[in-house]
Amino acid sequence: LEEETYTDETWSAVVAALTTAKSVAEDEDATQEAVDAAAKALNDAMNALELDLSGVTLPDAVYEFTMDKVGDGTGALAGQKVIYDTKGNEYPIYGNYRVDDLGIYEKCIEFDGSTAYVNIGKPDLGNTYTLETWCNISSDTQNSSRLNKIFGRDRTGVIADGMYLCIRGNGNIEYYLTGSAGSGVPGVNVSASGYKFNDWHHVALTFDGTTYKIYYDG
Repeated sequence: LEEETYTDETWSAVVAALTTAKSVAEDEDATQEAVDAAAKALNDAMNALELDLSGVTLPDAVYEFTMDKVGDGTGALAGQKVIYDTKGNEYPIYGNYRVDDLGIYEKCIEFDGSTAYVNIGKPDLGNTYTLETWCNISSDTQNSSRLNKIFGRDRTGVIADGMYLCIRGNGNIEYYLTGSAGSGVPGVNVSASGYKFNDWHHVALTFDGTTYKIYYDG
């Protein structure tokens, strides 16, 4: 851990907890209860570390959706139900879904896990990218073969086009990108375990041009 990476407040909390933990560890008369409490306090402080993003300029999102509203399409999408990005652009939504009041930020769109999806076209992921979402996956989907896709692009005639970020029914968070030696694009399959169903979680996949990383509530 590097001090300059985190906010002063959360880093100071870790330093204080570490100092206390060392003091307890060096105390021959310390009880097991005191040792456990010091260890828990240090662990909690480390889990609460927040990145210091002051001075960091993030690029604008290519696509950003609040996923809290469904409306009627206009123009070429007239007669079709649509969702909106933060710039007001329309994207068609299909299948069985509903808007409810149980979102992480008030309202959300609930998909049936089978027929519902939103078509945002075929975006170019580029050489570096981040995919991120808040999601609440039902435990009704818990079986090892189930793919609860959050982002996906079906494979087409271009062999390297297929991709998805999903929560598998066994709790694995997976990112898959089709590829082949012939296309010059390597295949990618990265995963992390431990997704807890029936609650809201932040999930992100990043690619810096070299390394893929999955973040879960962090």
